[in-house]
Amino acid sequence: KLSTKVSFKETLMSDLDQFELFTYVAQYGSLTQAAQVLGMGKAALSKQIKQLETKLKVDLFSRRTYRLQLTEQGH
Repeated sequence: KLSTKVSFKETLMSDLDQFELFTYVAQYGSLTQAAQVLGMGKAALSKQIKQLETKLKVDLFSRRTYRLQLTEQGH
């Protein structure tokens, strides 16, 4: 019987992975550029960032401009 429970370690690693992805997007100021550097799709990266924002209950980036900018909470 397969367990569908996610372990604390798996959750922690997922969170750490999302924080690492966040740092790349913050560094490059662009989902497209960060995704290229990371070797992943822009949509997949965007989904990870949105999931992190949902977990933290804050917007980490201002998406009103062409270039992503960190919000106060994202700093």
